[in-house]
Amino acid sequence: MKIQELIGQRLSQSRKKRGLTLKALSQLSDDVLKPTCIANWEGGSRMPGPKEALLLGKLLDVAPSYLLGLSDDENGNIVLHEPEFKSVPLLTLEQAMDPINVITKLRVENPKDIQYAPLGIPLQNKEHAFYFGFEISDDGMAPQLMQGDVVIIDPRQKPKPGNLVAAIVGTQGLIVRQYKQRGFIQSFESFELVALNANWASIVVDSPDIADIVGTVCQVTHVYS
Repeated sequence: MKIQELIGQRLSQSRKKRGLTLKALSQLSDDVLKPTCIANWEGGSRMPGPKEALLLGKLLDVAPSYLLGLSDDENGNIVLHEPEFKSVPLLTLEQAMDPINVITKLRVENPKDIQYAPLGIPLQNKEHAFYFGFEISDDGMAPQLMQGDVVIIDPRQKPKPGNLVAAIVGTQGLIVRQYKQRGFIQSFESFELVALNANWASIVVDSPDIADIVGTVCQVTHVYS
């Protein structure tokens, strides 16, 4: 079973268990969750994002981790067997600027505080110890990526021309852009961070103090609301 199908099945069962129609569940959310979106999630054609999962969990009285397939217990209790679908930590933008140290510290000190994002089927069998996810915060890559979409980053994968990368850029903080190779300036390999949205400027990085690449995007989850 694909993860989208599992999420849809659990959402549908939880809704029906509480005697709610699609319209009734939408009304409970003050119309934040549209009936058509809920139907798409239940049908497995779309997946709810972290914010939607938190709201659904509250309305249906189940743990968001259960709805997202990260736990087999409705209350979100940790299970001892390996989950059917692997997942990675979902970080804030600030945490994602230093992902390896943050993830290591969270796993040791506050493992219950970690939120998770599920990995898609192509990544299930890959080594993902330091993969992490975060939400897109701007529309610089629209229409390919929109605000609220979740990207999974591999901090150890060197980007190739055309790849999407996460990079720390001055006052802009952490952004996702397309990587374009430019050549060497002295000993520095210069590159360009290309915005697909024509309203955003691309960034030429010809010295190491302009931007720092955090990792390469290896998965995108589009969030539809």
